[in-house]
Amino acid sequence: MDQLEARFEATEKANTWLSDQLQELEAKVRESERAVQIFREERGLTEVEGGGLLDRQLSELNSQLIVARAELAEIEARLEQIRLLNVGNTNRLATMTEVLSSQMIQQLRSQELEVLARQSELSLEFGPRHPRMLQVQAELGEIRERIELEVANLITGLQNEADFARARIAKLESGLRGVQGEFSELNQDAVQLRALEREAAANRALFETFLTRFKETSTTQGLESSDARVLSEAETPGGPSYPDRRKQLLTITLMGFFGACGLVLALNMLNPGLRSPEQVQQALDEYVLGVVPSVPGKTNLFDYVLEHTQSGVVEALNSLKFSLALSDPDIQVKAVQITSSVPEEGKTSLALSLARVEAASGKNVILVDGDLRRSSIEKKLGLKRGHKGLSDLVVAGDVPLEDYIVRDEKGRMDIMPIGTAEYANAGDIFSSHRMEHIVQQLKARYDLVIIDGPPVMAVVDSRIIGRLVDKTLFVLRWDKTPRKVARAALEQLRRHGTDIAGVVLQQVDLDRYRRFSHGDSGYYYHYGRYGKYYSS
Repeated sequence: MDQLEARFEATEKANTWLSDQLQELEAKVRESERAVQIFREERGLTEVEGGGLLDRQLSELNSQLIVARAELAEIEARLEQIRLLNVGNTNRLATMTEVLSSQMIQQLRSQELEVLARQSELSLEFGPRHPRMLQVQAELGEIRERIELEVANLITGLQNEADFARARIAKLESGLRGVQGEFSELNQDAVQLRALEREAAANRALFETFLTRFKETSTTQGLESSDARVLSEAETPGGPSYPDRRKQLLTITLMGFFGACGLVLALNMLNPGLRSPEQVQQALDEYVLGVVPSVPGKTNLFDYVLEHTQSGVVEALNSLKFSLALSDPDIQVKAVQITSSVPEEGKTSLALSLARVEAASGKNVILVDGDLRRSSIEKKLGLKRGHKGLSDLVVAGDVPLEDYIVRDEKGRMDIMPIGTAEYANAGDIFSSHRMEHIVQQLKARYDLVIIDGPPVMAVVDSRIIGRLVDKTLFVLRWDKTPRKVARAALEQLRRHGTDIAGVVLQQVDLDRYRRFSHGDSGYYYHYGRYGKYYSS
């Protein structure tokens, strides 16, 4: 009850105060509006909104002045460009827009090109002092003088345009100053009028606000009521209403499940490598001819195949060589290039290992080191550096091959190192007719010629070698080589006419291969499940 009485008294006091304020504000509104009317009548102002005709004239003159200045700046920039290009150099001035748009200059340039062509033809038959040559030179000089005259006329036209633009700007600026003077006098009265109008508008807005508030308090006076009432009696709860443990446990479980699935998918997408022949065929549109498992420990692959002749690695290389021989039944594969997209993919180790396995089967094999920029065969086999090889043979001419071949007694095969002619360019070597003749000589002398080519993305050599050999093997390091890089390298080989026999997956970890859900692949059955048939 006390609360209601207090509210009633507060409302009554508010109404009394608002009533007094409304009387004062009403008087101020009448006084400020009368002051505005008196000022209008004294100064003869009926409407000052937007400046009337003077405002529109001022805006139009400003717009015209901006356009005129922009045109002058453009013309002066073109003239400055002509001065920087050197007025006497018509060959460079002829490339400008004004010159290119001139039909006369274009006709003269066409005549100049025809005369130059005729001069070039006559120079093959006559000397520079021949009468026909002198006639052509005189005709060419006359045409160039006419071109210079046309260009000079264009320059004079641009200078005239600039003078006209400056005169127009001066006239516009003079008119603008006159309009601005008239507009300034008008604005002085307009500023004072707007100040009076703002004061009247502020008083009127304040009066209306107080009037609205007075009406609200007058209407609600006597209608005050208590803010609270009893709806129902409170009951004692039987258990906690929050947190809901079952709901939280279900939410956490689902979030953990979907988070784990998302993490697995993200890791799989972030891995750019290829892991199975099916992935290779789908991503690169090439068949996998062989899957070569990684060797245990730190043993080199090319030494491992000699020490473990009954191992799964040797079986994989045997399968690769038969797949290579059957890759094209119409030709006999005698020259093979082994390359990869980038370095460190195991192409050199594969080339050495395949050559030794072929030699062990009784074939006469030679391995040619075609990676002239970054050779590693001599280092891997511990051969003495500085022996004559491929680069020396190419520049030597028709000489016996024996002086440029090194014998690998351990592998029972021949090796042609890179040689000592460091000044020779690798691209020139492989694109020469001499290199093509050397490959034919080696094919006639050996059962199999294996060329260890450089990476495709590094240099162009492998694309040139691919046209000299019968087939090319493309090496991919398992779960390592990015598929985008491999796809780009294969596309470059195809574009240069390379006959790609297929892809070889190198250094395959069979245990991880099985864990990556590729255990049902035929290659895993061949090397993994039937491992008891091999000896490590």
